[in-house]
Amino acid sequence: MSLPPLGIIGWLSPVHVASALYPGWQLAGLLLGMCMLATAACVRYSLAALFVGVLLMGAAAVAHLVGHGPAVPAGWAAADTSLGRLYQRDYEALHARSVATMQAAQREFESGVRVVVLPEELVGLWRPAIGYWWRDYLQYLAASNKTLILGVDLVETGSLPSGSITGEPFLRYTDSAVVVGAGVGRFDSRQPVPAGLWQPWAKVSASPGSVTQPYLVIAGRRAAFSICYEDFLWWPHWRLPIDRPDVLVSMSNGWFSADLALAHIQLQSVQSIAQLAGVPLLRAVNR
Repeated sequence: MSLPPLGIIGWLSPVHVASALYPGWQLAGLLLGMCMLATAACVRYSLAALFVGVLLMGAAAVAHLVGHGPAVPAGWAAADTSLGRLYQRDYEALHARSVATMQAAQREFESGVRVVVLPEELVGLWRPAIGYWWRDYLQYLAASNKTLILGVDLVETGSLPSGSITGEPFLRYTDSAVVVGAGVGRFDSRQPVPAGLWQPWAKVSASPGSVTQPYLVIAGRRAAFSICYEDFLWWPHWRLPIDRPDVLVSMSNGWFSADLALAHIQLQSVQSIAQLAGVPLLRAVNR
């Protein structure tokens, strides 16, 4: 449930127990949590397991007594949106979405923050037209020393966008977070939604990013990322229990699940991941 290949589709790994028992203890907490699971399975048959369980619960009590919730970096904010589904075949709708997205970002910047996070895939595939619509605003952000973290789809080199004059479309893209304005950077989703976005057998599919992507340095802070479906999974976040960043940025586009229990499960899952690592969570969601 926690590692590929089953970990690609397996939600709610039992390793979440570790974050509830040992918040902020990183790798030590992860190992102790796994020991607690093993102990719970054996305690009925062994007094030694019962004794070990008591010790582990004592360590959990200590973890909660000495732990404290880390704060999001000053000047950072996430902007939730309610823009619903994006229809990418309609340029009028694409333009309206870009305008609404810029307005959502600007409202946050006007409150005095310097870094704003927007949800995953908010403007869809980054086409030349979208780049043109955004050009002036991105120049303004750079000139005013403001940074925007935006969710987009980026076409892979050698792939042709849908509707290409060459005939049959063949599109491979990455579900990415891009850093624009005063900063520059890119982080690709390591596990796009299976069957929904990641369809390697189809002509149009998202491509998984590398699991070795480093943290991005944004406004002097090291940022880890969790892009949508990764909120449910442990293995894309293998570095967090070892090397604590300054913030975990979660970006989601849950327009289809906003009224379902799924949205609450996703939030609890990514909160658990951040809690074990002792990292503040900054999360932007589109509904």
